[in-house]
Amino acid sequence: MADNQGVKYAVDLVICIDGTGSMRHLIEQVKSSALKFYQLLEAEMTKQTKKIDRLRTRVIVFRDYWEDSADQVMQCSEFFDLRSQSSDFDNFVSV
Repeated sequence: MADNQGVKYAVDLVICIDGTGSMRHLIEQVKSSALKFYQLLEAEMTKQTKKIDRLRTRVIVFRDYWEDSADQVMQCSEFFDLRSQSSDFDNFVSV
């Protein structure tokens, strides 16, 4: 039997992004990295001859409780299936 035959991978991943003022100079780079995450993960899994059967990702962006409005302090997305909802994920991260 080949390695990993019959093994199914279901992954739920949460990405937390610091959206506070101290991240102002890096936030675009952080967003760009988050947007590339799925492609990089798939490439690495292919190198390892493994396949993720189900991948869901939720994004949490947190900000300063003392500086930002209550509706901006903690923004949490739904879980996105990155295969079928990648544009929804991209839209949430890009804001």
